[in-house]
Amino acid sequence: MGPRRDLAKAREFLERAINDFNGDLTKWSLFYFKGLLAYQTGALFEARAAFETALYYNPVFVEARQQLEEVNQVLKENDKVLIKLR
Repeated sequence: MGPRRDLAKAREFLERAINDFNGDLTKWSLFYFKGLLAYQTGALFEARAAFETALYYNPVFVEARQQLEEVNQVLKENDKVLIKLR
């Protein structure tokens, strides 16, 4: 994703790469970056799902496991607020 902050374009690229998967990139890395992007934009449930999918494709991916634990911790700390907002 690099230093650019065009999150809409990054999301579009990731969705296109996932939907039109041709093997150039690994699936677990695509879902990891999708999770990072969702976490940066505040979509915590989408981030959790993406990190879980990254771990499905690569169960020994330590960074995805750490990010998933961080997202789960944020969700646990703010669950009452998030439920009210939904």
